[in-house]
Amino acid sequence: MNKFFWVTVITVLSIVLVSCSKDSNQQELNTLDGVWQLTAWNVEGGMDMNKDGVAHTNILDEISCTNNETLVFDASGVVLFNNTFNPKIKITAINNLLENLSTNVVCDSGVIGSATSYTVDGNKVILGSTIAIINGNEIDIIRKDKLKVFNPDMSTVIVTQDVMEVYTKI
Repeated sequence: MNKFFWVTVITVLSIVLVSCSKDSNQQELNTLDGVWQLTAWNVEGGMDMNKDGVAHTNILDEISCTNNETLVFDASGVVLFNNTFNPKIKITAINNLLENLSTNVVCDSGVIGSATSYTVDGNKVILGSTIAIINGNEIDIIRKDKLKVFNPDMSTVIVTQDVMEVYTKI
């Protein structure tokens, strides 16, 4: 009888724990459910790429390319990348001095989209092989060494900088 009691207690507890775990994971997936707009390409220290005398940490404030990029999450664990935003930015340091930069921006034309699976682990979202961080109504993705500054003849990268992509739920 005593053995039967403990087996029953352990079985019930196991079922409760597994059910809660699945419910919790489903709730995390549901909080992402919807459309998230790319709202920032942040760089540390800021840059004045458009030569207006004001440096911004958000590169989107410095370039005139149209940005319609969105992430669309569904509760089944699939995320769609729509209208991928990827301008070609060439930055050269004039006379190898980082304070004096020349910038050439070529905006993408056309639409590119893709899809991948995603999972949620606490405040992390794993998008295929990319790890993003959920920060309230934002998702942040760090792109290592995405921004490159070249020497004057574009033969050598002088410095690289990480770019934080910020998506805001709409």
